[in-house]
Amino acid sequence: MKALFSFSLINSIRKELLFCLSLLAALCSIIPTDIHASSGLVSVKASIDTNQIRIGEQFSLRLEAITEKQSVIIFPALSDSVNKFEIVQLNQVDTVKSADGKSLVLKQEIILTAWDSGYYVIEPLKFAVQNAQNGNYDTLLTEAFLVSVQTVDVDPEQDIRDIKSNLDLPITLKEILQIAGIVLLIVLAIILLIRYLKKRKPAPALVLEAPKKPAHEIALEELKRIESEKLWQQGYYKKYQSEVADTLRNYIQLRFDIMAPELTTDETLDRFRRTMIAPEALEKLGAVLKLADLVKFAKAIPVADENEMAMSHAYAFIELTRPVIKSDFKEKEEGT
Repeated sequence: MKALFSFSLINSIRKELLFCLSLLAALCSIIPTDIHASSGLVSVKASIDTNQIRIGEQFSLRLEAITEKQSVIIFPALSDSVNKFEIVQLNQVDTVKSADGKSLVLKQEIILTAWDSGYYVIEPLKFAVQNAQNGNYDTLLTEAFLVSVQTVDVDPEQDIRDIKSNLDLPITLKEILQIAGIVLLIVLAIILLIRYLKKRKPAPALVLEAPKKPAHEIALEELKRIESEKLWQQGYYKKYQSEVADTLRNYIQLRFDIMAPELTTDETLDRFRRTMIAPEALEKLGAVLKLADLVKFAKAIPVADENEMAMSHAYAFIELTRPVIKSDFKEKEEGT
């Protein structure tokens, strides 16, 4: 009997307390939740969409700054909570023009929630506004808000029930279409891959190219060919001199990377004067090229000695400028 009286007393006190809290929450709901402060050309404003939630419910805290000209405004620095309220989502600050187009409005929305019941205060939030005259920052504060966080009503006289099991929901037509679409895409990708592999051309077989002949070997072979044709002996002086000179020009291009076929005789000789070529080699090259120019442009007819001299000078120039190879050292050792 005593225990029953004690339980009734506690229940009565609980009901009275809930009535008082409900009355306080009703009074808070009358208080305006749209407060703003101003300083000169800048005004700041804070509002909440409700001042009464249940545990775990979310509500919005909106911050707003209005300025008539471009001003530096720093919104409150928030991390993961606002007093007792946890920040669920912290949106970026958006800037829009006012309806009359004379002011700029900076807005930020913050989604909050709470996990403990009770009455909690959202304390004034600080905005920093730069003073255009002295460059210092002024502080503007919003008003505080009182938010009621209520628990879910529980009847202590009812029995404790087990947690409900998960519900088995039927598969919808939308889910069936999504699964069918994914399967169709996979099958289509496999078909396209198979067709691609069948049509793909086999990789070309690796062909080993024979090493290119050195420039001096190509030139010597060309001079031997010209000799064997006996052109000047048959009266083809111009062709003979031109082919001997062209052989040396092609050799110079391959050996020294000088575009001799596109240069005049003077330009070619001038390029060689800047190199480390032996004076003897330069002299023999000049003799061959200048004689070829006389025959080609001045229509001179060289005598037999001049034709033979052109060929011997060409051989000598190549011999003096070709790369040194191992056989040269062997010949030198055998000679000594």
